[in-house]
Amino acid sequence: MHPGFLDFGTSSERVSEWIRVVAGGKQEHYSGMDELATLLRQRVDIIGDHAFRDRDPDGHLDALKDISENIMALHSRLRDAGQLKPRLEHFLANCSYDKALAFIEEAADRR
Repeated sequence: MHPGFLDFGTSSERVSEWIRVVAGGKQEHYSGMDELATLLRQRVDIIGDHAFRDRDPDGHLDALKDISENIMALHSRLRDAGQLKPRLEHFLANCSYDKALAFIEEAADRR
């Protein structure tokens, strides 16, 4: 795992913080969005860490694999709990992680 990055691989008990999303007058509660957004941001940081990639290509690839596995695991838990809007589910299922992060951030801005 890349130094400074969090491992959410076993965090199902910790998925407890709620974000209120207001869209079209309808309020929805989602748990785990902070964790998901954090993982998605970490993925962007790993991809953009060219010094790490140049210094340790195998370690960089391992860090990218680790963060991707953590994103997929949290995605599965949130999906199985019915806590994902259809559009966010679509982005995550298709590994459109930049779009997923933008969706979460836009929803948080509407709070």
